[in-house]
Amino acid sequence: MNSRNLPLKFIVIGASIAGLTSAYLLRQSGHDVEVVEKRHRGEKVNDGHIRVPPNMTRLLQTIPGTEELLKKASWVSGVSFVSGETMKLLGEMVFIEEVMSDLGSEFYYIEHADLIAHLYNLCRDARVRFHHGFNVKEVLVDFNDPPTVVSDTGTRLTGDIVVGADGKRGLTRQIVAVDETDSEDEFEDDSRSNSTHEPRDVVMLAFHFLPSESIQRVTTSFSAVMTIPVSELEKDPELAPLVKDDRFVIWAGNGSCLSGGRAGSLFGVVYHDARGPITPEEPDTEWDESVSTSTLESRIKQYHPRLQKLVRIASACRRTATHLIPLTRFTDHTNSLVVIGDAAHVVISSCTHNGSIATEDAFTLGRLFSRVTSRDQVPLLLSGYNQIRRKRSEALEDAEFRGTDIVAVPPGPHRDARDAFFAQTLHMDAADDETLYSIWSSYLEAFSYDAIDAVDEWWLTWGKPIQDAGVVTNGIH
Repeated sequence: MNSRNLPLKFIVIGASIAGLTSAYLLRQSGHDVEVVEKRHRGEKVNDGHIRVPPNMTRLLQTIPGTEELLKKASWVSGVSFVSGETMKLLGEMVFIEEVMSDLGSEFYYIEHADLIAHLYNLCRDARVRFHHGFNVKEVLVDFNDPPTVVSDTGTRLTGDIVVGADGKRGLTRQIVAVDETDSEDEFEDDSRSNSTHEPRDVVMLAFHFLPSESIQRVTTSFSAVMTIPVSELEKDPELAPLVKDDRFVIWAGNGSCLSGGRAGSLFGVVYHDARGPITPEEPDTEWDESVSTSTLESRIKQYHPRLQKLVRIASACRRTATHLIPLTRFTDHTNSLVVIGDAAHVVISSCTHNGSIATEDAFTLGRLFSRVTSRDQVPLLLSGYNQIRRKRSEALEDAEFRGTDIVAVPPGPHRDARDAFFAQTLHMDAADDETLYSIWSSYLEAFSYDAIDAVDEWWLTWGKPIQDAGVVTNGIH
């Protein structure tokens, strides 16, 4: 079923992976879609890289042109776990053919610009309308009026539903976060937080108006994202082997980690530190801003000289501080605003599931609203979105932070136990079923997820029975 019998007007804020993918899919379902983006058309942004795990690859393969897109990407054959201090190989995760065949897709590393260009072209061909240079000043949501997006120049766009894909510091996340202070289940299940830090009086600009006593669950990390042209690394005998390796590498450190891999013509490097919030001397940067990698000197001095050289060659990086309250729902109280991608989740920047969680959000939203035949269905469908994505996002957020904790564990008995476990992966031919399961289970759980199937299952189990019974829902499940 598609929505051609009832086209709704969607205003998507942000030409991000989540924003462009949702715009295309909603347009394919017959909806009227407009995308507003603060950057001007053709404005260059810093190069970046995206990991494309199997759960994301399968979704992308359902839209046109993905085969050609993936020819520009780098295939990933597995993950190597290496000591960032000694460069000793600790363990490995080989994406064996039998397992990947069962998953029905492969793992790739791709240039961010290539993926964005592909999605933009799809939207253009589908006649999605774009408003570039549109800096959102206000999003007006009210029970009595349709939602309106207002620019800093006074331009007003009105629709039926606003999709917030404007990132973790975007205006739409602020609206939903403030909405949650009135929610009955606010901050339930404190086990989701992996941070033991006391919240600051001010937790990012997006939450400056929230009283500190209401901030109870905070997830923190610091990331620095770097890209290096492959041609530059090929000139260095010490670093050239990195671009010939088809594995993704994680260098384990003391309280932090480095990771890297080839993404087409670029080599991507990411530094992660989950020990606490960003310091005043290391301000957050915008997506299209960068600072010198010399600002990371104090953080990387624990690493092997070869890795310090790798970071210095990058010369510039984008820094991101994640210091957010995980949302318990992704829609506002009027059922006219829904947040997706980084605006909805607190997955660590540039980790395995940044791109995939955004893509899953978009496919979930698009699949749900391919079923709409009446405006009365909107609260029900948004309830479905909340129910489906909340469970999934909790699992991925927890997995990302736990994974970082494991590779960043400091010296001591816990690190010794980790290294002993990793060592078993170097002898997989002799591993028993229990060992194989312990190694692969979390990966398979994450990579085998199918966002389209999740929507169809929800519809058959909950959506259709609720609709047939005439039950009224407010969009919160």
